[in-house]
Amino acid sequence: MSKINTTQRRPDLICIGATKAGTSWLFQNLSANPTVWRSPIKEVNAIPKGFAPEKLAWTKTYLQRQLEMLDKRGGAGKLGWDEAVYAAYVDGLRQHNRQDATWYDAFYGAAPKDKALVDVSPSYAPMPREAVSFLAEACPEAKFVYIVRDPVARAMSHVRMLAARPARNVNTAEKWAALAREEDVRMDSAYAANVKRWRDALGDRLLCLPFGGIRSDPLGFVNRIEDYAGIARTKTLGQDSPFHATQKIDVPPEVKAHFEAAFAEDRAFIAREFGADFASQTK
Repeated sequence: MSKINTTQRRPDLICIGATKAGTSWLFQNLSANPTVWRSPIKEVNAIPKGFAPEKLAWTKTYLQRQLEMLDKRGGAGKLGWDEAVYAAYVDGLRQHNRQDATWYDAFYGAAPKDKALVDVSPSYAPMPREAVSFLAEACPEAKFVYIVRDPVARAMSHVRMLAARPARNVNTAEKWAALAREEDVRMDSAYAANVKRWRDALGDRLLCLPFGGIRSDPLGFVNRIEDYAGIARTKTLGQDSPFHATQKIDVPPEVKAHFEAAFAEDRAFIAREFGADFASQTK
């Protein structure tokens, strides 16, 4: 494998979310395309310090956890990289201050120049307007994709994922109510505000697709995204089923009722903005 590339690297395709809307599945299938560089970590999380400090703290933890998992899986040997290149790459990621778009240069520094670059980071969708504008300007040639899942179904999947974590200990009605009102759960289903914020910054560089397409036509779903980004089509899927299927947990009916009320306008927005047929495919 070649040495670390120190020239500017920016993604050709950025998937901004949503959380619990098939982004891990999409990453696995795009990574299986031989014309795409299979990055060792799914989420680049190019969030500059100051725009979303609470997210930055989370992404640092996420990065550290992913690097540790890489080492446990075999590191350079698992990836097929030269040991020295792998060591320099990992060290560069750990030490980078992530103040600006040069984080992309560090992250993609090991990628061959003839490979398409993909960033699948669902933490982007609810980012504040300043961060959205930053990313749009930092990646002027990139195409962006937003997977739209029914906001209530997405939120239900999100709280199940959180409740499945032992540290959460969600075992009372009060804890379920608090979980349902967490900011990340709310913002990730706030499609009306999120779509407008990203469209204002990107214009026609944003493609929105209904989540149901993953089930009804998985290969066609991936190919449509590849076509949009100017990436050669993959002919076979590397991952057919959901990559991180949410654990089956009974959620109190009061939680779903809360979501039905909280996201009624977002459901209406999806139908108005994209049409009834699109809305029917979001579940």
